[in-house]
Amino acid sequence: MLNFKNVVGVEVFQDRINIAQKRLDYHKNNGNIKSSVKIMHENFLNYNTIHKENYHKIYCYDVLTHIHPIDDAFENIYKSLKPNGIFVTGDWNMYNPITYYNFKKLFTSRFGHFDYGFVHETTNDPKNNEPVLMAEEAMWSKNQYKDFSKRHGFRKVEFFYPISLPTSIFSEKFIFFENILNKLFNTKFTGRELFVKFTK
Repeated sequence: MLNFKNVVGVEVFQDRINIAQKRLDYHKNNGNIKSSVKIMHENFLNYNTIHKENYHKIYCYDVLTHIHPIDDAFENIYKSLKPNGIFVTGDWNMYNPITYYNFKKLFTSRFGHFDYGFVHETTNDPKNNEPVLMAEEAMWSKNQYKDFSKRHGFRKVEFFYPISLPTSIFSEKFIFFENILNKLFNTKFTGRELFVKFTK
């Protein structure tokens, strides 16, 4: 986001918009962000039906695991991208045994079971006030991501397994250091997270 001229953020929960705005103000005040950033209170799945802008890049982190139905998300994202546009999504790397163990422990402590991916109503759509369905930590394998890519028209899909550092030290120096670590340790079983890059 550091190098983009214009950035649009979309979030359905008002409390998380408030958090995002505070973080944005903090990083702007510290000179970490030079982009023009707009945060919108909207349902991610309806965005393309309301706004007709197309984007060079779409990025989401810890989002697809909560979207239901997932195919609606991919359809919306594909339509919102410019030709040769890129979509990047990141989440837990379930191929890392330590990450998987921590995920299972966290999920069980939160919900009392390990039936991850179950769907329930959470909030209401800001535009039509209808209930929004949310999945709880639905996880996708590499083969499933490849299937999503093929079904929705993306011509290329790539996988990365970064070792992410805390975002509290977000800066250009932080990104430089993180990139070095990822060059040294970027493997399927050591990366803390799984990032998937789709090219239209």
